[in-house]
Amino acid sequence: MQGKYNFTCKCEICCLEPEELARNDKLRREILGLTNNMEDIFVSNPQKAFKYAKMKLERMEMLRQEMLEIFPQTYLDCYELCLALEEREIAQIFAVKGKQVANTIRGDNSLWSKINC
Repeated sequence: MQGKYNFTCKCEICCLEPEELARNDKLRREILGLTNNMEDIFVSNPQKAFKYAKMKLERMEMLRQEMLEIFPQTYLDCYELCLALEEREIAQIFAVKGKQVANTIRGDNSLWSKINC
């Protein structure tokens, strides 16, 4: 960090052991890549976009505490993709999970609290 950003970061992530930090960085790059891939084909190929969204969730689970803030959006993506694929029962599962995590991190101020699941 010192060379690239001109300071030494002491956060929990940057203080990980080298192997763990490399694993963390790899997972973050994969999550970003899956996000980009999903967004690129969201409308044109919802089936493949849904596959990417589920893979993204799997990787986010490996870094759960670090990714908590973006879980609601990812569940919303899965929900929307399921609706596009006419998979209403599965969409409902993602809606419930999204609402649970959003309420945990954002409380009743979350837009998710307005969704009836």
